[in-house]
Amino acid sequence: MELSRRERKKMETTANILKSARHLFRDQGYEHTSIEEITEMTDIAKSTFFKHFPNKESLLIGIAEEEVADVLELLQDEEFQTSNIFEKISQIMIRLLEDSIPYLELTGRVLFTAMINEGTVESPFSKIRKSLEDLVQKGQEQKEISEDNSYTDIVTLLMGSYYGVLFKWLEQEGSRGSVAELERSLQLVFHGIKVYKIN
Repeated sequence: MELSRRERKKMETTANILKSARHLFRDQGYEHTSIEEITEMTDIAKSTFFKHFPNKESLLIGIAEEEVADVLELLQDEEFQTSNIFEKISQIMIRLLEDSIPYLELTGRVLFTAMINEGTVESPFSKIRKSLEDLVQKGQEQKEISEDNSYTDIVTLLMGSYYGVLFKWLEQEGSRGSVAELERSLQLVFHGIKVYKIN
């Protein structure tokens, strides 16, 4: 179904607002960025901003949704489709972290906003959790992942690996490590859940 010109324009304006907000939040910080600066950079009226977002905090959810959409695009990739379960999980988690690195402080704020709004607004990260749950369940059905633990507990560990690396970097005042830190954490989780075949 083709979108109308009006719908395309609305989507374009939303994307431009988020792009401006992301840029300003990164350069000035969330607290030091006003809606007026965002509308000026986007070249829109303040009333137009409020047609797309009810407040400045809602931009954080919009930014998170863009990041999640980027990660979920990976699921359609041909190389992803031919990977084994553990490679697929790693690819999702690494893409999530790589997308977070350029905007570390903003990502921390987005995660915090998503957590405090849990129950009132669906967290964009719930889509990633759902994709991981599907993969882990499939791995359990194929006897690649142990069924000793529930798939939800395993996904909590996987997401905890991402959050742990991210919050470690935030604690170190934005000092970024490398994706290898997440890879090592994932390998520890995989070692605990992998089914080892005895010949």
